[in-house]
Amino acid sequence: MSTFAKRSRFRECFTGCGLKEMKSLAALTFAVLLASGCGRMLRQAQQAVPASATPWQTQEAEGVQNPATLVTEPAEFRDIDFRNFSYPISDGRTITLKNGHWEWFEDAALGNVWFDLKSVDYADVDGDEKKEAVVQLVQVSCGASCDGGAMLFYFFSKTSNRVTLMTTIATGSLAYQECGLKAFQLSGKRLTLETFQACRFDGSSVKPVKKPGADEPISKFGANEFTQFGLVFNKGKFRVSQREEFPWPKGEVLNYDATISIKDE
Repeated sequence: MSTFAKRSRFRECFTGCGLKEMKSLAALTFAVLLASGCGRMLRQAQQAVPASATPWQTQEAEGVQNPATLVTEPAEFRDIDFRNFSYPISDGRTITLKNGHWEWFEDAALGNVWFDLKSVDYADVDGDEKKEAVVQLVQVSCGASCDGGAMLFYFFSKTSNRVTLMTTIATGSLAYQECGLKAFQLSGKRLTLETFQACRFDGSSVKPVKKPGADEPISKFGANEFTQFGLVFNKGKFRVSQREEFPWPKGEVLNYDATISIKDE
């Protein structure tokens, strides 16, 4: 079963089987659920989540913050719910997250794809002495197998009651030499961005300069080099101040955990 199918099956079991119904099921019905594969997940869910609450509601009730907003929000952003918010994506469409998630199954353009909110951080990116929100989304696309995920960064300012998207940065996936993320280190206006393979930055996206040829055999999650960009936020977007390529002797990037740091100068 594909990762996408497993993910969909999990949510189907979690929501379709229902905790309230589970409490009233007879022992025989519960055994059938166990046999169907839902039982174990439901038993864990029952221990962790009250029937009337979502997992996030449970954490908040216990005083645990949503991991996507562990950094204390500036006052002006406290009424903005980035887990239920709209974001433009690369094909010109807009997705609206619901509880931090959005997905398509067999979409004509994107195939099987889902988006998850990874984190929300705050830093003064434009030097106006007010913090902006830096929202991270993970995009995973699947066909016969999945692509390891691409990273999408959104930069929002807030004035009065208006939230404005300042700029975006999208990396490619870790698979197929698409310039997957190696490091993202933001300090105020300055950003050091590293992506696998030889890449270029067009002002909003990181894309391959070229892909390995037939004389450079490389695996689906292979990489033989990485590109380091020095970027500076100026006039509403990040602009390249430095670019350099380096060898990547490890050769593989499957399940690579990128370094991400976001802070004020």
